[in-house]
Amino acid sequence: MLSMLGLADTPKEVIEQSEAKMKKYKAIISSMTPEERKDEKLMHDASRIKRVAKGSGDNRKRCARATERLCKDEEIAQCIPE
Repeated sequence: MLSMLGLADTPKEVIEQSEAKMKKYKAIISSMTPEERKDEKLMHDASRIKRVAKGSGDNRKRCARATERLCKDEEIAQCIPE
């Protein structure tokens, strides 16, 4: 399956690191309320970041960076025509 995705030559360590990051992103997203998932502006509030970080088992700084990254990814996805 990895060869179909163009990842056949990717080192195992890189794949494992990517999977670990995805697991953290999933934990962060799961710790958000449905409203926070829909409206990324809500995640600019420090108390929300603190709550999501605690719920995901991560620190605030990493949680804030992850939510910023997810917002940027969403903006890029909206620019892609269907």
